Amino acid sequence: MKDTNHIGYHEGLEALGKCFGATTTRSTESGAPDVVWSFTTDLHLAFEAKTEKKQTSVLSKKDVQEAKGHPDWIQTHLSDNAETAEIATVIIAASPSLHQIALPFAGGLFYVDPPSVLKIADKAAENLRKLRVKFSGRDYAQAAVEFSTAMRNGGFDLGSVRKAFLSEPLKK
Repeated sequence: MKDTNHIGYHEGLEALGKCFGATTTRSTESGAPDVVWSFTTDLHLAFEAKTEKKQTSVLSKKDVQEAKGHPDWIQTHLSDNAETAEIATVIIAASPSLHQIALPFAGGLFYVDPPSVLKIADKAAENLRKLRVKFSGRDYAQAAVEFSTAMRNGGFDLGSVRKAFLSEPLKK
């Protein structure tokens, strides 16, 4: 997650999604999100990473419109039920600043900056290390309730994912 190069960043984002229990999709298909996290509840988080943009850069109309098309792609390719699937699109960029022309198109998108994603990844890695030590060699059936509680307490539940990635709308 420290690598701002798009390929490395996408790979890191994919791995992070797996830490949260998501089925991940990383596609180079035209119109596809950079990475999608899909959960068994038919919640899908589409990520558009603009990590190579500088802090002083603004998100363009093209950037925003690209991200706005991701729910359609997910409905077609990944959702169990296109009518009831919950799909959210998150733009990861150094700044949430929008070019004036992009403003009317930015509604419904969410924003998170790369340092925040890195903090989430670092916390996930630390919590996973602790879980591995705590539950190593234990029978899952006997530890299931305790494991589930530890996962929630470690921030690996959907509520924590929503809070981390869906708290800041791109357009305020």
